Amino acid sequence: METTARLARVAADLHQRFDYDSIPISYVKRLLRERTIELWDARWQSVENNGQMNKFFPTINHRIKAKKFFRSDFHLCQALTSHGKLKAYLYRIGIKGDATCEYCGGDEDSADHRIYECEKLSARGNN
Repeated sequence: METTARLARVAADLHQRFDYDSIPISYVKRLLRERTIELWDARWQSVENNGQMNKFFPTINHRIKAKKFFRSDFHLCQALTSHGKLKAYLYRIGIKGDATCEYCGGDEDSADHRIYECEKLSARGNN
């Protein structure tokens, strides 16, 4: 404690100003953004049950790059998260009595089924 107080007194007596103009703010912002994305990606990779999202975006950089190509909406969120008005999800949380696809009668009305397997939705061009 005594050392800390002594160092604080020495620093206060120096009366030196920090020169914040020596580093451009844009550089600091870029470093902070890179570090934030790095931490976000590490967290993204550590989630065990992130299967559906990882199919489309294996890393945060994939997600960031994809942002400019599509607009997020209700249907896209259902596909990416496997939540929403999908019978497999509604069955899993106890709202529906079964998980069968109401369009084609397939075993499970999941996001994967609607995107890749459902013949009725594919024929209508809504997948």
